Amino acid sequence: MPRKTNPEGRIKLSISLSRRIYSNLTESARSHSRTFASEVREAIVFYLENYSRDKDIVWQTPLERRMQKLENRLAGLMAKLVRVSGQSLWFSTLPYTKGGLPNKPLPDKAFQILWDQSRAFAANWLKKAQVDEERIETTKVITSDEPENK
Repeated sequence: MPRKTNPEGRIKLSISLSRRIYSNLTESARSHSRTFASEVREAIVFYLENYSRDKDIVWQTPLERRMQKLENRLAGLMAKLVRVSGQSLWFSTLPYTKGGLPNKPLPDKAFQILWDQSRAFAANWLKKAQVDEERIETTKVITSDEPENK
């Protein structure tokens, strides 16, 4: 008797499974209202589709860690840049806010007081920049969640 040809080109396989895997597949088939064979087929397809992703994760994880380190370093440098810019701004406006340029060199203690004030100004400036950035991000999220009127 000639064999029937399968129109989908499928091939039957015989495999053996542990009782635990068999019971997990049976339970999954019941919960999805499918046959055992279709559940096994779906599991194999899912495995094959995700197999390459698992291999990619192995080499992407070290790369992601390096990118995170780079991002953290860049954020630190940006914070220092903002602080230095804030201090420069404070010192450049000092003659206008304190009544002109000094006639003689400042004592170390007076300069230290001005230095501390400039650092406090820069820190407040940096905090304000972070608050403004968070507010902009929040506004973007809120406006993107609203449905568009057509």
